[in-house]
Amino acid sequence: MLAERCQQARERLRLSIYALAKKTGVGVATISEIETGKNQNPGILTMAKLGRELHVTLDYLAGLTDDPIPPPKRQRTRTATPVG
Repeated sequence: MLAERCQQARERLRLSIYALAKKTGVGVATISEIETGKNQNPGILTMAKLGRELHVTLDYLAGLTDDPIPPPKRQRTRTATPVG
């Protein structure tokens, strides 16, 4: 599942493996091994770099959800702390 989702997300953005490697700092060979299924257990930092650049969540890449879009960041309300 990781192999297909990584490759589909990369192709959707029209990135070559070389371009993705350059943007993420992950080696070309590592990305190729992930996409061919030879590396089915990449490290969390590698997954985070790929997910961030491919605009998908780690849950999506890992097959835990079918929704590739990260949820929007929620607004935090800020309250002033009284001084004194």
